[in-house]
Amino acid sequence: MEVESAKEDVVDILNEIAENNNILSKTEVMKNNLSEKLSDLVKTQNNLISDIELKNQEINKIQNNIESLNSELITFKDDKNSTEEKLKSLENNIKIQNRKYEETLNEYNSALAKLRLLRDMDKEYEGYNHSIKNLMKYIEKNEPLRKNVLGVVGELIDVKSEYSLAIEIALGSAIQDIITETTESAKDLISVLKKNNFGRATFLPLDNITYKPFDKSLNRGDGVIGLASDIIDYDKKN
Repeated sequence: MEVESAKEDVVDILNEIAENNNILSKTEVMKNNLSEKLSDLVKTQNNLISDIELKNQEINKIQNNIESLNSELITFKDDKNSTEEKLKSLENNIKIQNRKYEETLNEYNSALAKLRLLRDMDKEYEGYNHSIKNLMKYIEKNEPLRKNVLGVVGELIDVKSEYSLAIEIALGSAIQDIITETTESAKDLISVLKKNNFGRATFLPLDNITYKPFDKSLNRGDGVIGLASDIIDYDKKN
C-alpha cells in the first residue's frame, strides 16, 4: 500500500510538472506574440515621428518664407517707385504661403495627435491580444456600449509587484476576460466581434456570475501566503 501511495504521489508530481511546463510554454508563446505586436507599434510610432519631424521642418521653412516676403513687402511699400503689380503679386504670394502654412500645420497637428493616441492606447492595452485591443478601442468610441462595460480583468485589479507573476499565472488567459454589467451587454459585444472579425473574447456578466465557497482549511501550511482574492485589490462592485 505504501508503494502504491508513493507511486500515486510521483504521478501527481509529474502531472504538476507537466502542467507547469505547459503554462510556461503558453506564456512564452504569448510573450513572443506580444513582442511582435509591440515591434509593429514601435515601427508605426517611428514613422509618425519621422513624418512629424518633416512637417516641422517644412513649417519652419514656410515661416521663413513668410518672414522674407513680409520684409520684402515692407521694402516695396516704403519704396515710392514700387509698382502696384508687384505689391499685389507679393500680397498674393503671402496669402498662398499662409494657406500652405495652415495646411501643413494642420497635417503636423493631426500626425502628432495620432502619435499621442497610439501611445496612449498602447500604454492602456499593452499586453492584451489583438481581439481584446481592437474590441476595447471600439468600445471607447461607442458610448452605449461603454456604459455597460466595466473593463478587462487585468486592468480592474491591483497586485503588489511581488505577487504579480503568481497572479498572472493563476489567472492565465482569464486576465483578458471582459467584465460587463449584464448578459445582454455581453451579447452585444459578441455581435461586434463577429461583425468586425475581431476574433474571440471571454465575457463575465455580473448578473450571471455565481460565487463558489472555498475551503479555507486549504489556506494553511508552510509557504502558503493566502488566497489570491485576498492578495489582490479591486472595486468591490467588480
